[in-house]
Amino acid sequence: MIDKEKGSHRIPAEWEEHEATWIGWPHNREDWPGKFAPVPWVYAEIVKKISLGEKVRIIVEDKVHEKKALDVLKSADTNLAGVEFFSLKTDRGWLRDSFPVFVKNKKEIAAVDFHFNGWAKYPDHKKDRKVPAFVSKIFNLQRKDAVHSNRNVVLEGGAIDANGSGTLMTTEECLT
Repeated sequence: MIDKEKGSHRIPAEWEEHEATWIGWPHNREDWPGKFAPVPWVYAEIVKKISLGEKVRIIVEDKVHEKKALDVLKSADTNLAGVEFFSLKTDRGWLRDSFPVFVKNKKEIAAVDFHFNGWAKYPDHKKDRKVPAFVSKIFNLQRKDAVHSNRNVVLEGGAIDANGSGTLMTTEECLT
């Protein structure tokens, strides 16, 4: 549980200063049927732009996958000084949905682990469930499972946005 003695936590607004942006390097060709070839290049352009102003942390499957990503990033003339790689096998790699939601107070950052269920559609999501624990362990962050009425709360991170002052925004399509 998050330590209440350290004060209440809040979800920072996405535009607030932060240490890094995380992405999962694409690997599951089924996510882009018949269209996978340009996808790593699109990711490279995204990383190239983000790395100009902040660190980009990329989850890759393994060293072979990292080398493939590096080759594309180098070809795209990306600022590699602003890129870090972390190896973890994932199913789909959509970090926006399977990643923990960071919360913070004046003394700490913690990671809230909302249960990821593959959008109740894909059976291959169990590796993605390991992402929050992986990130929490690497950065020594307190991890809190999101639970309500003794049940895991399912919330893909992309379903909400926060303004940093306590307001959460969503759409009816996301949370009905």
